[in-house]
Amino acid sequence: MTGGRRRAFLPQHLVRQWARTGDLVRYGAALVGTAGSSGAQFILTIALLRRMPPDGFGRYTFLMIVSQLVWGLGGALFAAPLAKLAAGGRGEGGARAAKAVIRLQPWFALACSLIAFAVAVAIGAAALASFVFALLVASGGLRQFLRIAGYSKGRQGRVVLSDALYTACVLVLTGWLYWIGNQDLVLVLGILAAAHVLGTLPLAWLILERGDGIGSRSAVGAYRAIWRDYAGWSLVGLIATETTGNAHSYIVTAIAGPMGFSAIAASTVLSKPATVAMNALSELERARMARFHAEEAFDRLLSTRRLFRAMVLLLWLGTVVLTYLALHVWPAQFFHDRYDLTALRTAGWLWVLAMLVRCWCLPEAMEMQARGAFDRLASTRFIAAPISLVGSLLAVLIAAPEWSMLAICAGEGVSTALLMRAFRRLGRTESESR
Repeated sequence: MTGGRRRAFLPQHLVRQWARTGDLVRYGAALVGTAGSSGAQFILTIALLRRMPPDGFGRYTFLMIVSQLVWGLGGALFAAPLAKLAAGGRGEGGARAAKAVIRLQPWFALACSLIAFAVAVAIGAAALASFVFALLVASGGLRQFLRIAGYSKGRQGRVVLSDALYTACVLVLTGWLYWIGNQDLVLVLGILAAAHVLGTLPLAWLILERGDGIGSRSAVGAYRAIWRDYAGWSLVGLIATETTGNAHSYIVTAIAGPMGFSAIAASTVLSKPATVAMNALSELERARMARFHAEEAFDRLLSTRRLFRAMVLLLWLGTVVLTYLALHVWPAQFFHDRYDLTALRTAGWLWVLAMLVRCWCLPEAMEMQARGAFDRLASTRFIAAPISLVGSLLAVLIAAPEWSMLAICAGEGVSTALLMRAFRRLGRTESESR
């Protein structure tokens, strides 16, 4: 009976796959680095959640959402195309295009830092805090891009080292922050900015090694083909994805301010460790799937997708347990006493539901990116985005800010259904062409 249960939990084809390709080592290395960095930031956020007033925490969380949006733009314009180009799908032109991407990304990070400064000022942050936030956005975007470049070139050890340095810096400075008892926004943003700068050092050689041999003007010319083939649709998909999944954040903050957004902001903290781990696994698997597709190793694509889904669902189950403990068993140990517990629970469980829907289609979404099907991905999000946008606005105006999460669940559900249909059609099209 013991063997039967083991086979049910760990199918034999997965066991053989792990033994053959070292998947356990690969996933373990990716998760150790990212679990450490996400865990360190989670500890920092938990310390703020308990001590920082709701309006201050709402402002901090909104700035983190803006930073994720900016980094997502960098991923759509540079990181996602780089993973496809590094797989060798464009021959000599692909090598030149990859260099163009690496040459232009730092300039993009600099431009985004100026926008970040303006956004921080607009929501009431002090000038110094806004400047530090701009530095955070620039350094974090550069590190994120270099992590993708490291994976694409097979330098996973460098990526893990980057994560380790980031983790150590955040943990040490969070301990110092807790010891001095100061939750000033400047210090909090400064901790994260310093950690990103330190984490960039092991990967900075990629800029020097792969960005040489091409000037900025030539890079812009080479990037036009990338925009046409990959980045344009990837950007449309990112904007539609952000609208589908985060419309409520911008609408609630614009109408109700940081205080109105605070309950949603606090509840999303509970899913942060799993979300960061899923993003890390996505970065890793997108690069591998691109290589498998270029090699026409379709059996390995299938097994990778199955294992990927199992991993993200395990991470989601961990979020369910953490959400229950934080909202129903130990709420006083997690949240400031000025929060509305009913609003926290409503937002928290709706977020868990939305996260489940996202998890289910994540492997297919990453494989479509690896295949370069950015147009099909974008179309699914573009159709679903109005549901989240309009629903969130109505929820804030008619009910309460936390119920805007229900609109996000609806938008994610429609997007997932469309994405799975597009993925099946893509598979049939490629089978016929072979």
